Amino acid sequence: MIDWDSFPNFGEKEFACRETGECEMQEEALVVFQDLRTSYNRPLTVSSGFRSVAHPVEAAKIDRGGRPGTHNSGFAADFALAGQDAIDLLRLMLNDPRVTGIGIQQKGPWNSRFIHCDILPEGADEKIARPAIWTY
Repeated sequence: MIDWDSFPNFGEKEFACRETGECEMQEEALVVFQDLRTSYNRPLTVSSGFRSVAHPVEAAKIDRGGRPGTHNSGFAADFALAGQDAIDLLRLMLNDPRVTGIGIQQKGPWNSRFIHCDILPEGADEKIARPAIWTY
C-alpha cells in the first residue's frame, strides 16, 4: 500500500488509469517522479500514469500481438509539458541515473505535447531495451 502523503506534489487520482480508475503505480517510480518534481520546482501535470490492459492504448498493443507497455507495469508516467518547460524537465531526467526511458512528444498542438518517463528496475523486463530515448 502506497503512503500517498509521502508524495506532497502528487496524488493517487492523478496516476489512476483514465479508463478503469485503477492505480497500480510502483512506489520506487513515485519516489523518482517526486524527486524530479522537487528539482523542477514548478507544477507537473500527469497526463498518463498507470494504464490497465483495458485502456485503449494498452488494448491496441495487445490487439496487434504485442504486450502492455511500461505504463501497465506502474513504472511510467507522461507529463504534459511543452517548450522550455519540456527542455527543463528533460535535462533533469537525463541527469538522473534512475530514469531508464524517456519519450518525447513535442509536435502538434501544445496541449497534446508531453514527456514520458519510466524507471524500470534492472532485469524487470528483458524484452524492453533500457536505457532508451525516443520520439513519437
